[in-house]
Amino acid sequence: MSGRPFWSDTFECDLPKVIPGARDAVGDLADVHLWTTGHTTHGALNHPDVWNSDAGMVAFFGFRSPARPEVYWTDRPMVRCTFWEALRDAWAHHILIAVEGGLVWNSGLLWPQYEALMAEVRGWPSADPAKAAAARASVRVSLCTAVARFRTLTQRDPNRVRRFETPAAASPGAHTPEHRT
Repeated sequence: MSGRPFWSDTFECDLPKVIPGARDAVGDLADVHLWTTGHTTHGALNHPDVWNSDAGMVAFFGFRSPARPEVYWTDRPMVRCTFWEALRDAWAHHILIAVEGGLVWNSGLLWPQYEALMAEVRGWPSADPAKAAAARASVRVSLCTAVARFRTLTQRDPNRVRRFETPAAASPGAHTPEHRT
């Protein structure tokens, strides 16, 4: 794990805070490198660029570049993140993660579950322990499905997949993205 600060570390509805065991469910894939474009806080991803799609707001990620179709333009810089960071960010921003053109996770579909968990965490009058428990179960299933989809993508071309390394351990050029032409 990168161990670097992440913007949602202090957010009460951060994925690992409301879904116990979420990080463990991601397992060895958590540290896989991804590239996207967007904004950073503390040098880590904080909201990738997104575009409207039929399935929701989509953010494009890839193993060596953002793997974004050319018709989706941005002037934002490339951002390197881990799969775990992408999941945490997507959870809070309710976006669809597309990796190498494949749908991995549409957290936007989980808005009702997110709202039920937020109500519980914040003690809102609408909080219902049964709804929160059902929401946690639903999010766990969705997250496990996303992990399975992502694992399939990493197995298609394992030579393109890199794991997070600390700068001292990284080999020269290990974090240099390769742009598609």
